[in-house]
Amino acid sequence: MKNIFMILIGFILSTQTLNAKENFYGKWIIKEKISKATGVSTLSNEDINSFLGKTVEYSANFAKFDTEKCNSPQYKKTIISKNDFLTSERISFSNLDIKTKNITMVEVVNNNGTHCLSVGGLFYIKNKDSIITNINGTYFLLKRI
Repeated sequence: MKNIFMILIGFILSTQTLNAKENFYGKWIIKEKISKATGVSTLSNEDINSFLGKTVEYSANFAKFDTEKCNSPQYKKTIISKNDFLTSERISFSNLDIKTKNITMVEVVNNNGTHCLSVGGLFYIKNKDSIITNINGTYFLLKRI
């Protein structure tokens, strides 16, 4: 009976570990500028081009942008409606080629609850292979590598 109990506990723990892997974990490359929020962007074309090709990586143990690293990050997920997104971000889903009614926003925070990456510290999950991040009012598409 004790062996069956231990096997059951092991199965439960391994299931929790599998469920803990987030669909956004992995390495992402900044592929392109999608759009600028109305009257908000502070990036020049030179600034925009300097971000293209840089990478962001997310895992349970760390989050990393370029050479900036955050150990033991926490990921706070929030579902944002199309209307709430337009109100807060001043850009529509259609401008970002988002076809759904809602999108998941993910905030990458440290133990103090503050964002721990200057780029990619807040992003939106478009699909399993694409995320969107806002850098000073300019929205970029990141693709999984």
